[in-house]
Amino acid sequence: MSRALPEKGIVILVLSLSIAASGCQQLRFPQPQEATSAASQDAPPEKPKTVEAAPAPEALPSEHWTTLAAKGRASFRANNMEESEKAYLASLKATSGFEAYDVRVTTALDNLARIAAYYQKRGEYEKAAPIVDVVARNASEGRKAEFESAGPPLLRQAITLSTDKQYEAAIRLNRLALTLLGVDQTSNQAESLSARWNLADGYIESGQTGKAEEQIKILRERLDRIYGPESPQATSLWVQVGRIQVANGNIASAETSYLKVIDAEQIQKDRKIEALELYIDLLEGSDRSQEAGTRKRELKKLAS
Repeated sequence: MSRALPEKGIVILVLSLSIAASGCQQLRFPQPQEATSAASQDAPPEKPKTVEAAPAPEALPSEHWTTLAAKGRASFRANNMEESEKAYLASLKATSGFEAYDVRVTTALDNLARIAAYYQKRGEYEKAAPIVDVVARNASEGRKAEFESAGPPLLRQAITLSTDKQYEAAIRLNRLALTLLGVDQTSNQAESLSARWNLADGYIESGQTGKAEEQIKILRERLDRIYGPESPQATSLWVQVGRIQVANGNIASAETSYLKVIDAEQIQKDRKIEALELYIDLLEGSDRSQEAGTRKRELKKLAS
């Protein structure tokens, strides 16, 4: 049988509970139940301690990412590319729970792209390739780097792949590089045009002339608008048009297209050489060896 508390005991107990409750309200987060103890009835209540809030779960990867990114930068400055690459890859992995548009995702990819660009400038394309693949795979998943940092290494790797006749892989990188530009492509106009030229080139080499024609149409509209329809830049496009015409069996039309570049003034030397080489191939394929010989002498003089 329970015993009734004396009236004085009831007052002290109520007061103690009131003080304890007041202290808990000043804590930043609720304490575990087993850590809560009754206040002493005789001693004055202690001033509640300020407890630092535990970091939210979503904040932990951010701190981890910051540490790894800083390590990557320090290694990069020290010219320790292997350690920098490892740290930047780990920092990208730490962003796996972030939204695709999170600046930490973009920064992690930009950092990796700079490593790839460093390797490419040293001619170490084999080292750059797996990093470019990481950047490209993330871009295909909507996690995109900035074009200024990631675009050039993607485009350079695409050229290397095209040289090795890996046209589909080159097409993929060129297309992904263009997706990094977003809506406004004016700030990277030259790179955008170059990517589309190389994309058309890849389609032609792989026999996808219909897709090549789509890219040529886009290029034609932009070059005419930016430089004018009679400009050297717009005239150079006839090289690609001629290649498509040859692939489609329109040899006479291709000859006209190549000559527009060969006979034009102020055309970039490399483009004129390319047009001459293609025209010579066309002449030799048409049993016009005498004309081909004349053009070969012209090519030798131009290339010297």
